[in-house]
This record gives sequence, C-alpha cells and structure tokens, in this order.
Amino acid sequence: MYGKCGLLDKAHEVFVRIQKQNVVAWTALIAGYAEHGHGEIALKLYKKMQEAGICPNAITFVCILKACGALRATCSGQMIHAEVESKGLMQTNLFIGSAVVDMYAKFRLLEKAQDVFNKLSLRNSVSWNALISGYSNIRQDQRVLECFHRMCFESVFPDGITFACALKACGNLNDINTGHNIHTEIGERDPVKKQAFVCNALINMYAKSGSLLKAQQVFNSLPARDVVSWTALISGYAEHEHGEEALECFEQLKVKGLVPNAVTYICSLKACGAIGAVEKGEEIHTEIERRGLLEEGLVGSTLVDMYARCGSLTKAQQVLDTLSLRNVVSWTSLMAGYALIGKGEPVFANFSRMLSEGIQPNFITFVVLLNACTVSGLLNKSQTYFQAISKDFGIIPLLEHWTCMVNLLGCLGESINVENMVDKLSVIPDMVLWCSVLGACKNWGSLRFAEQVFENIGIN
Repeated sequence: MYGKCGLLDKAHEVFVRIQKQNVVAWTALIAGYAEHGHGEIALKLYKKMQEAGICPNAITFVCILKACGALRATCSGQMIHAEVESKGLMQTNLFIGSAVVDMYAKFRLLEKAQDVFNKLSLRNSVSWNALISGYSNIRQDQRVLECFHRMCFESVFPDGITFACALKACGNLNDINTGHNIHTEIGERDPVKKQAFVCNALINMYAKSGSLLKAQQVFNSLPARDVVSWTALISGYAEHEHGEEALECFEQLKVKGLVPNAVTYICSLKACGAIGAVEKGEEIHTEIERRGLLEEGLVGSTLVDMYARCGSLTKAQQVLDTLSLRNVVSWTSLMAGYALIGKGEPVFANFSRMLSEGIQPNFITFVVLLNACTVSGLLNKSQTYFQAISKDFGIIPLLEHWTCMVNLLGCLGESINVENMVDKLSVIPDMVLWCSVLGACKNWGSLRFAEQVFENIGIN
C-alpha cells in the first residue's frame, strides 16, 4: 500500500520489520521504487533479493524490466532478459514478453525489440503498444503505421495509446487519408473517443496536416479542453501561417483560466515572429520571464528567433546574451536576423563567438553565412565557409548551400565559376538552383551555357 502511494520510506520501514521477507514482500518494495522513478534503488533491491536466496516471480521480472527501461540500463536489462529466457518465461508469460519488448524499445534498440516481439507466441495490445510506442519515439512513422495495420489484421483491438501513436505518425507523414480513417474508427469506440489524449492527438494530426478547419471542429466538439488541446490548435495555426488565429487562441486559453506551458509559449512566439507582432511578443516575453521559463526547452531560442524575425536585433542579441545555455538554434536565429537586413559583419562576429563557446554549426547556420556573404558580395569569405562545411565540420553540402554559392557568383559576374560550380555539383539540382544559374546567364550574357541548362532541365 505504502509503495503504491509513493510513501517509499514508510514502505521500506515496514519491509525491514518483516521477519520472513518472501518474494511477495520483495516484489512489492521493488515495484514501489520502480513505479515512482527510483529505478536505481529498485535494481539494488533486486540484487539484494537474489543474494538473500529469494527467486523472483513473474511480477518481479516485469517490475525490474520496467526499471531497466526507464534507466536505460542496457547491460542490466540484457542480463535480466537472459535470465528470463533461461527460465523459459518468454513464451509462457505474455506480461514478461511485453515488458522485454518495452524495455528494448526504451533503449531505442528497435531491431532487438522487433526480434523479441516476433518470437512471442501470443501478442496483445500491451506488446503491440510497446513496439509501436518505441517506433513513434524515434520518429519511424512509417513503421508505426505498418505495425498498426498488422495489429488490426491480427484482430488485436487498438486502444487509446495505439490510436494516439498512429495519429501522431499520420501528422508527421502528412497522411491525412489514413488519419481520417483512424478518426472514423475512433468514432465507433465510445471509451476511446472520450479519452482526452486521443482527442488531442486528433487535433494535432489535423493541424499538422494543414486541415485547420477539421482540427477546429474536433477541438470544438471536446466537452473539456486542456492546455494540450489548446496548444495543438495554436501550433497548427502558427505552423500554417495563420498567426492572428494562433494568437487569438492563445488569448482565449488564458481567458479560460488555463496556464500556458513551455510549448504553448514557443508556438505563440512563432506566430508573433511570422506576422511581425513584436509588441505581443514582448508581452509574452515578460510573462515567460515572470514564470521563470526562459531556459525551458527551446523557449529562449524561439524568443531570439521571434525578435530577429521582427527586426528587433538589439533585443534578440540581449536575450541570447542572457541565456545560460546557448545552442546552435539560438545562435543561428540571431545570425539569420542580421542576414535578413543585410548586416554581414554581426553575422560573422556571432558565428565566431558561437564557435568559441564550443557549439558546432548545423547546415542551416551555413545557409545563413553564405547568404550573408552574398548580400555583402564577399566571394573569398563565402568560398572559405563553403569549403569548411565538409572539411572542418563533416557536413555534406546540401542543395541550399550550392544555390547560395551560385547566387553569389552570378551576382558578381563570375560566369565561368558558375559553370565550374555546376559541373562540380554533388546534389541533384532543383528548379530554384537552375533558375539561379539562368539568372546569372541572363545578367552576363552567357547564352551558350544557358542553352546547356535548358537541355538539362528538358526545356526546348
């Protein structure tokens, strides 16, 4: 009782008083620690139990496998899996088999989880959910939907967790048709369609897919709306360039007496940046500071990005400088803001500062740097950065990087270098890059090369 209620000290005290500590008593104590996020203590107790000559039962194994998964204690988990196998429990106890699948999924060893799952003689919604959740957590969305369809084919009924993972996958894949079919199936199941987290997953799926009217309809049908459902709707509006609607929802959320979380603030700040609502952004900034959420997740980085997009570069720089943990996202957002208004020097200065703090650039950082070079007409500097992408940072130059270089060379009249650059392309060109090349040809009268480009893209 004490263990289930989280009163672990009291539970331990009662356990110590027991004269004959049998497997039931040991398991109850281990379960209490495992259930309340104290996996390390649960593992120590498991070892002590074995040293005391007490053999674990099926429930003990389920609890300790769960503790290993939560801790990502791979070595301990593999040893316990081997112990379970040696006792022949994998095929006879569905709960243990499901717990092993779940443990490997939490280790993000999905091949191993799939292998264990395939060998189970019986599978229920628990074992399927363990596998599906594992794939969902590492964004293997196609695998999520494959497992979902296989589960249904094997006549195992999905529950709320299954539906939520499948809907999340549909949203990520922009698979509105499958999402709509799942929505229809949910509508036929009374217990499931009333679960708040399933309804929130529906809103999120429609919102991510750009079906904002449908997302709003699902939202309006909810008997009760929590901060998660509001945030899903706000996120959808913000991501699909409906900033005004996103901010209107943000205000309504607060009118309803709900407290925004970090994700709500991030989505609302994105909306402010998209529509240039800097005053609203400042209000949200004040609220974030008051609640001490500036360092929470990507809140600080998004705040920098919002000010940068609104052209308030001084404010963006101030926010960045106050962050105790600056990452590549926050630095790149600031640099992008300076590049957008044609100020190259602050871009390069902040890049140097970022490197001095030991932060590695990503591919977007180099797009920003190369764009800044283009605006400033700095050919040598751009070539240095372009070479550094792969040579110094191990990043394969992407189409966007090549396009930036072509744009700069075209602007500077380096038509021969444009031709050489195109010959060296390590990516498949798209229409944006070809248009940049043709623009350079037009500006500098390179008719011969323009004709070659037309042949490459199949235009007569």
